[in-house]
Amino acid sequence: MRPRATARRKRQSQIVGSSGASSKLQPRNVREDSRLTRIGRLDEARGVNRDRVASKLEAATSVGATATILAGDDAATLEQLHDLTDGGPDFVFEAIGRPETIDLAVAALPVGGAAVLVGMTPFGVRASFEVYPFVDGSRRILGSNYGFADPGIDFPRYAQLHLEGRLPFDRLVDRRIGLDDVEDAFDEMRQARYTRQVVVFDA
Repeated sequence: MRPRATARRKRQSQIVGSSGASSKLQPRNVREDSRLTRIGRLDEARGVNRDRVASKLEAATSVGATATILAGDDAATLEQLHDLTDGGPDFVFEAIGRPETIDLAVAALPVGGAAVLVGMTPFGVRASFEVYPFVDGSRRILGSNYGFADPGIDFPRYAQLHLEGRLPFDRLVDRRIGLDDVEDAFDEMRQARYTRQVVVFDA
């Protein structure tokens, strides 16, 4: 594992959602290992997306991911991720809410890294981790509920960025439905058949 850089240059960035509001994105590189397609751009940073559906990895690449990992064996995933991020990601975003993916996110952290838990687990679900690496290596676990965004401030900003072509979230929408299709949409989501489904209301 390579030592982490101590000097960090300031740079302009545009990150939205949980990756922006919860993590603050201060390290020299932001790397992501999750099953959620992130929307965001950070100058000179690297974004690694992990998913079990190849089409979602293609969508991630279209909005800025610099590398992708097709989910498989956890040990192989960790090895690939460490190779792609010079020893480990500064931030890992877990977006499923399952104990096994939370464990994987924690296991991926290098010294000083942070795991951001975005996925909603059912009530009562517990996860465990070895304490010593967190104490010895200044690792962190952060919770993120919708990035703690302020809709009145952030949503207009996101809309403006989209209109300027800087936030192409429309590339992630691959199905539009009506209210009568919501139950079917949940079934499709469980089967991981779409990247994002959006309800369109009749005028």
